[in-house]
Amino acid sequence: MRDARVLLGVDIGSSAVKAGLYSVDGDQLSVSRTACPSSGSIDPVRWWDAVCQAVASLPSHTPVAVGVCGRGATAVLLDTRGAVLAESWDDSRAAGLTAGIAAAHPSLASQAVRILAKAHWWEREHGEKPAMALSAKDYVVYRLTGQFSADPASGGAPAGLGLALAPVREPWAWAGDTRPDGPIPPGIPVAVGWHDGAAATFGAGAAAEGIAPVTLGTTAVYRVVANAIPPGLRRYWDLTPGLTVTGGDITGAGRAFAWASGLFPGSEAARSPAGANGLTFLPQFNGRIAPDIRPGARGAWWGLNGTQCADDLLRSVVEATAFSLRQVRDWLADHGLRSRRTVATGGGARSALQAQVLADVLGDAVEVGACEEGCRGAALLGGVAAELLSIEAARTLPVPVTGYAPQASLAAVYSTAYARFLSAQRAGDLVNHEAAE
Repeated sequence: MRDARVLLGVDIGSSAVKAGLYSVDGDQLSVSRTACPSSGSIDPVRWWDAVCQAVASLPSHTPVAVGVCGRGATAVLLDTRGAVLAESWDDSRAAGLTAGIAAAHPSLASQAVRILAKAHWWEREHGEKPAMALSAKDYVVYRLTGQFSADPASGGAPAGLGLALAPVREPWAWAGDTRPDGPIPPGIPVAVGWHDGAAATFGAGAAAEGIAPVTLGTTAVYRVVANAIPPGLRRYWDLTPGLTVTGGDITGAGRAFAWASGLFPGSEAARSPAGANGLTFLPQFNGRIAPDIRPGARGAWWGLNGTQCADDLLRSVVEATAFSLRQVRDWLADHGLRSRRTVATGGGARSALQAQVLADVLGDAVEVGACEEGCRGAALLGGVAAELLSIEAARTLPVPVTGYAPQASLAAVYSTAYARFLSAQRAGDLVNHEAAE
């Protein structure tokens, strides 16, 4: 029997697929997680299999509506039968084609340009033209419904361009109903869905002007929700009508923490004092893209003096992510965008230490929602698509939070450490520039 109060949300992340059940009021009822690491390359069918497993792991409920969100930097290439042609990859092999596509199709969003570049690269290298190119999220929606659709942030195209991209629709629009061959009973409405960052912002209750939704995940991101984007800043994606988002990414920040934790098993960042005993880390494994673009930038530890321990090394990585986010925050403020509230999402936000360090470094209170924000945001989109909620009602549903206040006693310590971080970054840029010549 259909439970009229249960929504299903699915979140396709870089390391796992999560599925969650929510009431129409936004209360989290249950969440499951299926490991599905997808950095580098992955057979897209594995995303579908992980979705099926994650949904099957939830308590038995037939939802009244479904929503899906998913990570960026994915591209699923399909043939005319809807079968997968190639692995999805997130390296730069097709990057040389993006400028030409963007110039030829200025109406395309950046994600759509990157997806189409991969389709063109595949055709050039393998002699087979993809019939459709989708993000991971849109591939899962296609498998659920048999219909092609895409939200503006995930990589679709306006009608009439004749491109191998799904038609763009609002994230909360109805994409189709579930088919009999999926993990959900047939006939359930499915929303078009959203990019995972947008869904997490929505699900965290952070979709309001002046809020800074911060992601602490594989990529760390500082964003600000605004009514308009000032000149010189890049539009990330639009939220609900009248709200848009800009910010800056710290690529690989979460990966740096996982890497350092693996180097020093048993180490605990919490055992090291604020300032990491003078150590500074640069979380730039793959270059830096915010606030400035430095593709040649690389990671490093600075300040080693022979007295620090593994705990200090690990804490310096935690602090480096917070320093990088502060740098983006200050850069946005220089453009006139200042936040009145900070909401942290992502796996790192579940760590009390990482959330507290972020609050201390920013000097701002940080809130962490008591839910899987991406799944919740996706589920609420499903509710809107099924006409159980208006988009405005879904946007303003309250979320229980844990708050972290900045500790005044650490303000001077982190002011000094942040200045040291900026100095190390400038020095590293100089070293990397000279090494490249």
